[in-house]
Amino acid sequence: MDEQEIQDYFQKVEEAYGGKVRYKTFSTFFRVAENKVFHVAGLLCLVGNVIFFEDFQKPRGNVLDFLSGRNRSKYKKFKVERTLDKIEACVEIPSSMANSFLLGKTHRDNLHGPRGLQKVFDRSRMVIKFFDEEDWVVEPVDPKELKKVLLGARDESV
Repeated sequence: MDEQEIQDYFQKVEEAYGGKVRYKTFSTFFRVAENKVFHVAGLLCLVGNVIFFEDFQKPRGNVLDFLSGRNRSKYKKFKVERTLDKIEACVEIPSSMANSFLLGKTHRDNLHGPRGLQKVFDRSRMVIKFFDEEDWVVEPVDPKELKKVLLGARDESV
């Protein structure tokens, strides 16, 4: 995308959600399908009173894909959104715990931040807890900044 396409995209987002883009970051979104954890990269954005994640189609395969014979599956758009007033809490957790949580092996009440060597050797992910317990697991560029912005925006919207 060139600069004009990016500006056009965010203008359409602001028109669709009826507010200014308050925060945006690249992020990975994790979810479960068929008892497996999948992830997709995209844009996590706060606009007006809404948080949403949207992925974008990756560029066509490169020479290595062609030579290896890998077939790319047909692209299916992934987008989720929620209103900020539905956010209960944000918890930064180690990636190993995130997978356990997504697979239903760790209850949301038992989530906690990285401890001991996890702080050094394990990547952090963010669980955005919603009151209806349809929680999101994301890996933003800066989890601490996302938490600060989300909780501040949520408190403004309540």
